[in-house]
Amino acid sequence: TALSNILAVAVQQRLSAWADRAEGGSSRRSAMGLMALGTAAALALLLARPKQIQVIGGCFCMIGVTIMGVQPFLNAIAMERVRRGRALNYGLARGIGSVCYALMSVLAGGVLRRFGNAGLLAAFIGLNLAGLCAVAKFSGREEETASAPRGETPGMGGLLKRHRAFRRFLAVSVLLYTAH
Repeated sequence: TALSNILAVAVQQRLSAWADRAEGGSSRRSAMGLMALGTAAALALLLARPKQIQVIGGCFCMIGVTIMGVQPFLNAIAMERVRRGRALNYGLARGIGSVCYALMSVLAGGVLRRFGNAGLLAAFIGLNLAGLCAVAKFSGREEETASAPRGETPGMGGLLKRHRAFRRFLAVSVLLYTAH
C-alpha cells in the first residue's frame, strides 16, 4: 500500500503535467489510461499463479495507483464542464458520492463473502470498464454548453420535482446508508 501511494503521487503528477500542456481532453485520456492500467492489472492478478509473488505485488501496486490516481482526473473533467457553463450542484454531488460509497461498501462485502477475492477482482474489472465507458462519453472538444447560465445551479427542490426516479433512488440510498 505504501508503494502504491508513492507511485500514485508520482504518476498522477507526471500525468497532470502532461495534461496541463496537452490540448483538450487530456484529463479524460489520463483517467481512461489509468482505468485501463487498473483493469489490466486486475486481469493479470486473476491469471497469476500463487507463487508469482513479484507479479502479484506489482498488480496490487498498479491497482492501488489506479484507485488513488484516477480521482483527480475525474474531478478535472467535472471542473472543465463547469468552466464551459454546465451547472453543478456541489452539495448534491457530494451527497450522491457518499451514498454511492456506502452502497459500494455493502456490495463489495457481499461480493467478497459470496465469491471471495476473485469476485472482488472481477467486480473491480467490471466497474473499471463501466467507468471507461462513462469517461469516454465526455467530449474533449471545447464547445460551450447552453444548459444553464454560468454560476446558476438548479435548486434541490426543482431537481426533485423534475426527476421522479431520482427521488426514489435518493430515498432508497438514504435508507441503505443509514442501515449499513
